[in-house]
Amino acid sequence: MLVKKLVGSLFTLLLSVQCYAFYTHNAVIYDKNNKPVNIDGISWSGFQDSKIFQGLASNPFYAVGNIPTSYNKTYGMLDALVHPWDFIDSGVDHSTGVNFKTVRVPIQPGVLYDTGSSVDLNTSISNKDQPTKGNGVFCKTWASTGSTCAATVSPKEAFWISLAEFKKNNVKVLIDIHHGYGYGDNYRDGTVYNLNQYEADLKLILAEIKARDLSNVIGIDVFNEPYALHWYRSNNSQPAWIKVIATAAKVIQQNNPDLLLFVEGPGPGSGDPDQPVICVKNDELVPDEAYAISNDPANCIANTKRLEFKGNWGEDFKTLLAKNPAKQGEARFDRAAFIQQLKATGLNETAIAWLMGDENASHAHLIFSPHVYPREVATWESAPGKPSELRFDWSWGFLKKAGYSVVLGEASWKSTEGLAFFQKALIPYLEKNNLQNNLFFWAVGYLGDTVSMIDPNSAKLDVQAQKVLHQLFNQTIDEGKLSITFADPGFSLTGAAEFRLQETGQSYTCSYEGCSFNLAGGTYHLLLADSYQLDNQAHQSYRVKSSTSAIAFQVAEGQNNELTISLEGEQTGPQPASTIDYKINLLDENGKPVNNQTVAATIQFHSAFNHQETIHCVVEHGHCTTSIYNQNINSKTGNFDIENYQIELPNTVQYLGKTYTVVTEKTDKKLVLPANPSAIALHASYQAGTTSSDQGCTVHLALQNRWDGGAVFQGTITNTRKEPIRNFSVKLSFDPNEIANPMIVNHWLGHNASLLESDGIFTLSAQPADMSNGLLPGKAQSLGFQLSGTLLQKPVIRVLSCEAE
Repeated sequence: MLVKKLVGSLFTLLLSVQCYAFYTHNAVIYDKNNKPVNIDGISWSGFQDSKIFQGLASNPFYAVGNIPTSYNKTYGMLDALVHPWDFIDSGVDHSTGVNFKTVRVPIQPGVLYDTGSSVDLNTSISNKDQPTKGNGVFCKTWASTGSTCAATVSPKEAFWISLAEFKKNNVKVLIDIHHGYGYGDNYRDGTVYNLNQYEADLKLILAEIKARDLSNVIGIDVFNEPYALHWYRSNNSQPAWIKVIATAAKVIQQNNPDLLLFVEGPGPGSGDPDQPVICVKNDELVPDEAYAISNDPANCIANTKRLEFKGNWGEDFKTLLAKNPAKQGEARFDRAAFIQQLKATGLNETAIAWLMGDENASHAHLIFSPHVYPREVATWESAPGKPSELRFDWSWGFLKKAGYSVVLGEASWKSTEGLAFFQKALIPYLEKNNLQNNLFFWAVGYLGDTVSMIDPNSAKLDVQAQKVLHQLFNQTIDEGKLSITFADPGFSLTGAAEFRLQETGQSYTCSYEGCSFNLAGGTYHLLLADSYQLDNQAHQSYRVKSSTSAIAFQVAEGQNNELTISLEGEQTGPQPASTIDYKINLLDENGKPVNNQTVAATIQFHSAFNHQETIHCVVEHGHCTTSIYNQNINSKTGNFDIENYQIELPNTVQYLGKTYTVVTEKTDKKLVLPANPSAIALHASYQAGTTSSDQGCTVHLALQNRWDGGAVFQGTITNTRKEPIRNFSVKLSFDPNEIANPMIVNHWLGHNASLLESDGIFTLSAQPADMSNGLLPGKAQSLGFQLSGTLLQKPVIRVLSCEAE
C-alpha cells in the first residue's frame, strides 16, 4: 500500500509540473492558461476529396470588399463561420448566429505531399492589389499584366495556409485523418492504411505544426469511422483499433504533447467479439428500434433483461465497458483493461500517462469522439427520452462519467425528421451532461445526406442550422449593434463600401444595400474611402466620393444603433467598348476557301471576369459584329483593366447540304478585351469532310456514386491524335427525364479547369495534369465531376464529345 501511494504521489507530481497547451480535467478541456475550452465546432469538407475546402470553387474564403466581381455576397465563407452577424446579407445577427470556435478539417494523407497540382478555386474573386481579400491568400502567382491570379497554390500549401488563416481569426483546428491515400469518398472504406506510413504522416504533420507555429491546432482525430476494425483484436487484414490509437499516442507524445488525441469508435456498431453483455432493469426499458430486448437468465439477474444496441459508424464504444458491472446494469469504463491493452501494443508508461492522465483522468489528452446521426443518415435512430438516454449512456456516455472528455466528432441532419431527432433526442442529453459545447457540426461542403451550413454553390448560410446551434452553444456577446444604411447618391450602386474606424484602425466592408456589425459601447469616427462604379445601362463610370471629414457616431451596448451615410457621386467617363468582327471562313475538302457563304450560326462570348456576362452574336453573311463593354473597373482607382472572354462556337455548320467542322488550330476561341475602345477582328475556319467520332481525344465516363440530390461520374480522357494534347474540352448533357435541373458543382480535370453551361450543354475545359509534356499520344488521364439535381432515375450521359488542341 505504501509503495502504491508513493508511486501515485510521484505520478501526480510529474503531471503537475507539465504545462501543456491543452489537457483535460473532470471531462473538460483546458488550455495552457487553465481556462475551459468550448469546442463549438464545425467540419469543413474538402482536403480529403476536392484538394481544397469545398465551396471555394464558386465562393471566396474572405469577403471580397471592393474587388470587381459578380459574386453577390458581402461575406466570405470563413467570415460566415466566424462572425456572420457583421454582414447584413448573412441572414443572422448576434441573437441567432454562431461563432464557430473550432474547425475539424478532414484530409487524406496524400494532400500532405501534393505539390504537383494546383487547387481549383474561383480566382476571379481575387485581386493583386488586395491579396488578402477574396481567394487571394491561395494565389501562388499573380498575372504580370492586370490584377488577376495566374496560378493557385498546391493542395499541400493550401492546407497549411488555411490553418494559418484560422489562427489569424482565433479559430482552433482539429486535423481529421479521414481516410487512406486518394482523393474522393470512394477511398473511405472503413479500413486503416499501413501503420508505418501512418506514423510517418503523423510525424510530418506534427513537424509542420511546430515549424509554422500553428498553436491553434488543438488535436488529431486518429482516423475517421474505422468500421472494419475491432477494438482489441485484429480483423482480417486490419489491426486492432487499440494498436492504431497507441501508434498515434506514441508519435504525438514524443513530437508534440501539447495536442489532444481524438478517438472515434470502430466497427459498425456490432460484431466486435469483445462486446459485453448488457443487462438493464425492466422498469427502465422502453421498446425501441435502437436496441433489441431479450430474456437472458444465464447472464442477467432477476428483473433485468438483456439489451443489444445498434451503433453508427464512429459511435460504438461498448467494448470499453467493464463486463461484470454491465451485467449488473452499470455502465462503467474499464480503464484498467484499456490501459492493459495499450501496454500490450508496446506503448510505454510515459505515453500512457500522457494519454490517460492520473487515476481520476486528470491531465489527460484522450478525447472520445463519437458520431451521432438520425435515421436519414444511419437508417435507424433512437426515440427521444429513455430510449436515447439508454443508447447514449451505454454507447459513450459512460466515458464522460469516468472523467474523460467526450466531443461529438460529427452530428447533423438533413430533413425536418432528422432535425427533430437532433433537437428532441440529442440536445437534451448533451445539455443534461454539460456537453452542449462539445460538438462538431457536419459540415460545410457537397454533402448529399446532410445539410451544409454554407451552400457551396451560392454561399447562402443555413439560417435554421445557425439558430439551432446558437441556442445549443448558448453564445452571448455584450456589445452594441451598429446598422449602417446608405443614402442614394443619384445613381444605382452595386458592391460594397470600405471604411476605417479611427479609434481601432480596423477596416470594414459594407454592402451598399446596408450592413450591421457589433462594437463595444463608445464614440467612434468613420472614414469612408473612394470607390468607383459602373452603370451598365447608361454605360458610364462613377466615383463615389470619400468622406472629407470623419463621420462621428455612438454605439450603446445592448442596443441597435442606426447610422445613415450620405453619399456623393460624379461621372468619371464612358464605359469603354470594343467593336468585335468575327468572320466565319468555310473551306472545302482540300482546304480551299468556299465563296458566296450564307452561314447561319450564333457565337457566344463568355466573360471570365463576370461569369454571368454572356454576349450572343448572330452570324450574317459570314460575319457577326457586336460591341462589348469592358466590365473590369478597379473600384479603388477607377481604371479599367483587360477582360478575358471565352468564345463558344458550334462544332459544325451547314452550307448547301454539306457539314463543315470547326478547325481548332485556325479558330479564335479567346478574346482579350482591352481597357480602351478598340476594333478587334477574329476568325473561325470550318472545313468540309473532317467530321469524325472524336476530335483528337476520346472520353469514357462511368457513374461512380449517386444519391437523391446528385451523382459522381469518373473516367478517363485518351489522346487519339499524333501530337500531345495541351488543351481539351468535353461537352455533355443529361436526359431531363433522368435528372431535373442538373448542375455540375465540382470537377477534377487537370490544370486551369473551367466550366460553361448553355442550353443544357456543359462544356468542361482544362489543360492536362502534366502541363510540361501535355497528354502524350495514346496516353490517358483521369477526370470526373460531381453533379447535383433531382434524380428521377439512374442518370447517364446523354451527349459526349471531346475536342483537343
